[in-house]
Amino acid sequence: MFFFEEYVHDIDENGNESLQVDLNNVLEKIIPNHNSAETYVYPGEEHYAVVESWPNAKDYLPDGDRKALWNGDAHLKATLVGSSEVFDVDQGKLDAGNTGSVYFADFDRTRPRQRKCKIIIIGD
Repeated sequence: MFFFEEYVHDIDENGNESLQVDLNNVLEKIIPNHNSAETYVYPGEEHYAVVESWPNAKDYLPDGDRKALWNGDAHLKATLVGSSEVFDVDQGKLDAGNTGSVYFADFDRTRPRQRKCKIIIIGD
């Protein structure tokens, strides 16, 4: 997902901007990380069974570990933040002001994966 926010210049020891750290902290207070099967109702037994039946189930459940599906928090955070943005381009340049930046966010921490983004340009 993408979102637009001010670039704040302050970076922590992990390379994260201060607003990113604040956003992560606030979201975790609202939607705690999915650290156990009891944290959220999702995923339920039926979802586990469906994923386990897929031909590429090992991609979603490395070593058959069901904890790899404990990403209910990521789904809820993505729903709250949104998954897309519309940006103005003026005379071939992103109209973001002096400090605006575009960020890609992925709240899913359960397993490594590749992500793709799609950019659609509409207009002249």
